[in-house]
Amino acid sequence: MKHFPKTLSTLSVICFTTAVLQAQVTVIPKWFDADDAIRIEYNSQDGNGALSGQSTIYGHFGLITDQSSDNTDWKHVVGNWGQADSQVLMTRDGGNLFSKEYTIDSFHGLPTNETLSALVMVFRNEDGTVLGKQANDEDILISASDGSFQSEFTSHDAGTLDISVNTRLELRGESSYNSDIRIQLDGQTLASSSNSKVVEYTLRGADHSRGSHT
Repeated sequence: MKHFPKTLSTLSVICFTTAVLQAQVTVIPKWFDADDAIRIEYNSQDGNGALSGQSTIYGHFGLITDQSSDNTDWKHVVGNWGQADSQVLMTRDGGNLFSKEYTIDSFHGLPTNETLSALVMVFRNEDGTVLGKQANDEDILISASDGSFQSEFTSHDAGTLDISVNTRLELRGESSYNSDIRIQLDGQTLASSSNSKVVEYTLRGADHSRGSHT
């Protein structure tokens, strides 16, 4: 477990974007360590799209650690291939969106003397004959935090946002380790979270005046 001094991170909404990031796999928090509880969100129509339209999807989860010879050398794999394995059954959140929540070290049985480098995963139908992978059919690899401090909005692209009076935008800001983190608009704090990696806020266009905001 890493220990850092308490840090204040402020994320400002720049003018207002309607462009929302749509990735094949999103991990929340974005910058995760081995002892973090995470949420994996999977869009089955992205990547190679092989599982698009499937109502039941299973994950197959592993780790890349300092004991891996390369990024294909999975360690501490969870999932019984070709079986209806409840421990890796994805929750269907609607349409082609699926999710799975767990704490990395306990879920994978990661020893304390082994260092996490990345999560590695694929998705499958029940019998494992159809696989959801990257567009190039490679395994999905998501790197762990490198230990440096970073913060950004992870719910949308950076830049100017055009928001109408009827717009409802779900904002999520993240930092790379636990800190006091807040979302501000025109110097006013809209949302804050203490000793956390994630802060969220629902921005409604009707609540704010016309014009440019920062």
